[in-house]
Amino acid sequence: MKTIEATTEAVVWDLDGTILDSFGLWRILMEQVANDFSLPVPTDETLFQNYHGKLEFSIRNTFGADLLPEHNQSVVDHFNHLQEEQDHYGRPEELLWEDAIDLSQRISQRGLVQILVTNRDHAGQGNASPRSIVGATVLKDHIHEIICGDESPVRKPDPKVLGTTLEDRGIQPQNVLVIGDQYVDAQLALKYGAQGILVARDGGDIAHAHELDEDWQTHITIVQSLHDVQV
Repeated sequence: MKTIEATTEAVVWDLDGTILDSFGLWRILMEQVANDFSLPVPTDETLFQNYHGKLEFSIRNTFGADLLPEHNQSVVDHFNHLQEEQDHYGRPEELLWEDAIDLSQRISQRGLVQILVTNRDHAGQGNASPRSIVGATVLKDHIHEIICGDESPVRKPDPKVLGTTLEDRGIQPQNVLVIGDQYVDAQLALKYGAQGILVARDGGDIAHAHELDEDWQTHITIVQSLHDVQV
């Protein structure tokens, strides 16, 4: 159980895996990419460890040495094309995690600022753009600002990805809570000087957590469901 502190003024949300249940779609698309390019079909473990972050790097890390550098952009372009064709992105509310929406609504009732920060791009993504997803769901009533991967010179976990978004609102890092599900979200919180919550709905470990600072658990709380977070 975790209670959001009384001093918290803003919540920084991750999208994929935290608000949006996109792993199943990622698996389908990556398996199709593998088949279309005669690449080995990656395991679920490999897919799970690499489905966050910049798409070019995620794809390269997934296929490793089997993907030649000059091949990478073709695979990225193909993945984006397949993603655009998915009917699920015409009904993005079906992919939202219920516990995340419930928590976002409760945070709104408290009057906190909510910002979505994702490494997923906006330009050229159509219905798969974070802005399209938010605009087509109940999230539009709760999220005050969206920062996509192609709208900043850096990406998570670099804290500069937040720009002056929080400073312009007079909000200090110690009054910020980062909510995510991956190592990079914890890194963002730690580098920015914020508190963090990671949701591990499958009850497993957070991938790559061993790479975090030794005292990371004094700043980051892991929960099995966002229903466990008290506002």
